[in-house]
Amino acid sequence: MINTIYKHEWIRFRASLWYFLLTCFLLTLIFHLFLGFPFRSVFIDFNGMNYMYWMIPGILITLSSLMAYTVTIMNMNNLLVYPKSIESICKTPVANWQVLAGITIWASTIGIVQWIISLCVTSLLNNEFYQVITGIRLVIQTIFVIPFFSVLAILTFLISKNRFWQLTASLLYFISLAFGLGCFIPLKFFPVEIVDILKIIPLTSIIEGAQNIIMAQKGSFTGGLFTFFITALLFLISVVISNKKFRY
Repeated sequence: MINTIYKHEWIRFRASLWYFLLTCFLLTLIFHLFLGFPFRSVFIDFNGMNYMYWMIPGILITLSSLMAYTVTIMNMNNLLVYPKSIESICKTPVANWQVLAGITIWASTIGIVQWIISLCVTSLLNNEFYQVITGIRLVIQTIFVIPFFSVLAILTFLISKNRFWQLTASLLYFISLAFGLGCFIPLKFFPVEIVDILKIIPLTSIIEGAQNIIMAQKGSFTGGLFTFFITALLFLISVVISNKKFRY
C-alpha cells in the first residue's frame, strides 16, 4: 500500500518535474548569493575556512528540509482539504499509517533530490568538488533531518488546518533552523548560555557534525540517532491524531 501511495504521488508530480528541478537550482543560487555573500563580509572565515565553504552544509540541510516540509504540507492539504484527489486510494484497504508513511517517503525523496542538486550547485559556484567518501559522510550525517521535517509537517497540519497557524509554525521552524541552530551563523557568536541550550538539540549536533566533515574532521553519530527516534515518536503521534482527522 505504501508503494501505491508513492506511485500516486509520482503520477501527480511528474508533470511539474522540470519546474521542480528549476526551483531546486534557483533556491540554492538565491541562498548562496543573498545569504552567503552578505554573511561572508561579516564572518569572513571560520576556523581558517572560507565562510562560503563553511555554509554549504547549512544550505544542504535547510533547503532539503524546506522542500520535504513543503511537499508534505501540500500532500496533506490534498488529502484532508481535497479528499477527492485521492479517492482511488481511499477505496483500497489502506491504513492511516501507510498513507502517512507513503507521504513521508515521497517527501523525503524530493528532499534528497534537493540535497543532491544543492551540493552540485554549491560545488560549481565554489569550484570545490568533494571526494566520494566525503559526500557519503555528508549524506549519512544529514539524511535524518529530511524525514524529520516531513513528519513535523504532517503533525503541524494534523494539529490544525488553519492556514495562519501553519504559516506561523513553518516560519518559526525554518527561521530557527537557518539562523538559530548554526546553519548560517556560527554558534561561537551566540552567548554561551544560549549555546549550552542549543547543543542539547539533536539537530544542532547534526549541523555541527556536517560542518566538521567539510573541515575534514569527525562528524556526529548521536545527533542523527536521537533525531531518528524523535521522528519515529512524532510519526506515532501523527498516526494517533490521524484516526480522528481522516475521512474515508
